Amino acid sequence: MKFNKSQVNRHTKWAGSALGVLILLYSANAFADDAIGYVRENCSGYSPCYASLSAWEAAYGGINFGTCTVGNLVCAGKNAVAQIDGAWVNSDTTPVIINGWTTGTSNYIKIYTSPAA
Repeated sequence: MKFNKSQVNRHTKWAGSALGVLILLYSANAFADDAIGYVRENCSGYSPCYASLSAWEAAYGGINFGTCTVGNLVCAGKNAVAQIDGAWVNSDTTPVIINGWTTGTSNYIKIYTSPAA
């Protein structure tokens, strides 16, 4: 079996040679997936969606942690992403305290505002 190209995907990189050697290289964040939760004034048609960033944080981004402790992104292999999106008539003035999460170098919390907000 010969491999002439390398293929890259989210989880592995493989490369081969004319000798038919297959090498799998795993990156540190190979199995981390973004779990996107929307923060919008109007949540119609968006899920999971929260009317404030504080509500998103309190619900741990709506992430299903399975058998992991709630908030443990490392165990769940997830990145918690809060996408603040959509038009806002009223400001979100609720204070936010990020607390109770377990993060790591490859499993993190990302909060950002989309261009539509």
